[in-house]
Amino acid sequence: MSFTGKVKTFRVHDVMLEIIVSRSIEENFITLVGEQHISVPREKIRRLSVHSGDMKDIATSKMLSHVRSLSIFSGRETLQFGWMKLLRILDLEGYGILRNRYLKNVCSLFQLEYLSLRKTHIMELPAQIGNPQKLETLDMRETGVKHLPSGITYLPHLINLLAGRRFYNHNGLWPVSEYWGLHVPNKIGNLDALETLEQVEITEYASHSISELGKLSRLRKLGVMMFVDDDNSWASLMSALENISSSLCSLLLWRPDGTMNFNSLDSLSRPPLFMRSIDFCGQLRKLPKWFPSLSNLTELTLRATELSAKEDLEVLARLPSLIYLRLHHSAYVETEFAVAASEFPVLKLLVIHLAMFEAWRARFHEGALPRLEKLELSLFERASIQEVSGIEFLPNLKEVSVSACPDNTMEDDIQSLKDDAEKNPSKPTVTFNMKKWVPMKARTDPPLDHRGNLRSSYLDNSDDL
Repeated sequence: MSFTGKVKTFRVHDVMLEIIVSRSIEENFITLVGEQHISVPREKIRRLSVHSGDMKDIATSKMLSHVRSLSIFSGRETLQFGWMKLLRILDLEGYGILRNRYLKNVCSLFQLEYLSLRKTHIMELPAQIGNPQKLETLDMRETGVKHLPSGITYLPHLINLLAGRRFYNHNGLWPVSEYWGLHVPNKIGNLDALETLEQVEITEYASHSISELGKLSRLRKLGVMMFVDDDNSWASLMSALENISSSLCSLLLWRPDGTMNFNSLDSLSRPPLFMRSIDFCGQLRKLPKWFPSLSNLTELTLRATELSAKEDLEVLARLPSLIYLRLHHSAYVETEFAVAASEFPVLKLLVIHLAMFEAWRARFHEGALPRLEKLELSLFERASIQEVSGIEFLPNLKEVSVSACPDNTMEDDIQSLKDDAEKNPSKPTVTFNMKKWVPMKARTDPPLDHRGNLRSSYLDNSDDL
């Protein structure tokens, strides 16, 4: 369960799980293939879940013609998707043998409402992707798809368009990122029903399409990777954000390895007052002037923004609805993090990643952070803590977590935190985790670089596609 009370996952006892699965099979609610379940129903298959094993007993047009929902978690063979004319849900996440050529039959599934290709080897979509007119969700995250065929704009009911990759590894000695998105399709503004667009990338070749984003009047969640610095592109993006400010609730805006255009951000005349989540990455130096007006903001993540003014920290501390605050690598570079009484009134999670060479200190005054439940500190190479005081004044604190590099000796700091935690009536736990550098493996499925482009050593083999 999240800090907002939203249930994301749950567990049931093994015995209860077996009962649920058995009853579901008996009632023909679901057909399972793989693991200990090998069942060929006497009745029509409507919901099919393939975990592993041999699918030959069900791989017939008669058996599959009534399937409404199909999830494949693994397997060494493919099914004929074209036989499932009534299919509404197709979940192929992580299906390792999936290739581009297998998607042609998917485009003939006119009842399809949900399609997930996440974490597969797919590199491009068929030109006929606009045929399933009832499609509401298309998930292509962590695939090699960066360009969409023009047919994508002919899906009148498309609500969720998900693509690209956003990975931030902070467990090593230094942060490592992978990031890419879709190129903004021409006429994407035709997708009147679109509510989620994650994520698109703006390059010098696609900046002319930025204005199309402003036509998505129902858009609630938007992710943008900016790889351009010119004022015109940033001005176009700000104009688009102003046009959708009445509906937008979540914004991710990254300028990886670069500087965000502060003047454009600061000039936003109609800030999204209903915004609940913001994720900024890129050098910013100070907060835009409209930030104090974000009274509905519950979640804020900043990366490499290099804020240094204490006034900016005070602005964040006065946001009345802020529950999550994540200050990742070089987000706030002032060496002192001081929180006064009544500041951060509803914050439950505070995450701070330290990368500065100077010793860092935090001071929580009595009456500050009255609802904080978890404090997470992560130290990159050469970062150090001089002092963390006031732990005993945080009445709802449950956990303090500290992570650091192997050569960072923190025994005294951890002991000091534990001593202060003992003074806290809530008796929060204090844990220390030693970071272990695990090199990121180059993708071979397909071989993509950190921007989602095919590596130069890759040879296009039609048999693999």
